[in-house]
Amino acid sequence: MRHFFINYRILIRYNNWPWVTTLYMPDFPMSDTGEFHFWEVKIIFQVLQVVAIVFIGWTILSVRKKWQLLKYFNAAGNLAILIFGVFTAIMLIDFDFFFYWFHRAFFNNDYWIFNPRYDPVIRALPAELFMIKGFIIIGMLFLVSAVVKIKFHIDRKKRRQGD
Repeated sequence: MRHFFINYRILIRYNNWPWVTTLYMPDFPMSDTGEFHFWEVKIIFQVLQVVAIVFIGWTILSVRKKWQLLKYFNAAGNLAILIFGVFTAIMLIDFDFFFYWFHRAFFNNDYWIFNPRYDPVIRALPAELFMIKGFIIIGMLFLVSAVVKIKFHIDRKKRRQGD
């Protein structure tokens, strides 16, 4: 079990830190295509991190400068609830279908289809793990969207009472 956590930390460090450029897990040899897929995943992680940092910075600035961005966040919250509601429904109906089309959308190759013989890491990363992670991420997005919507309606009610 200890080896699993060591390999997991190596994989997470590789995906999260731009200066970690080599992925080597002592317990999981990897094919060239498997290594390339993890590099593609690393790029997606880094893009999402930049987007998150920009969004957080924008949010902090808007609150400090009292910009009226909450109405845009409210609209974005509506859109997020709709989109992720559809994703959740598809995942609940047929996760394999969702998993396949997710990969078709984000990767322009089939390198994500691992052969356990050449990429044994797939045994530690089954589709069910991604299903659980997907539901957690969607749940957090629903929560953030709900908080934004509640804050928007509270602020709107305060503004109306102040008029």
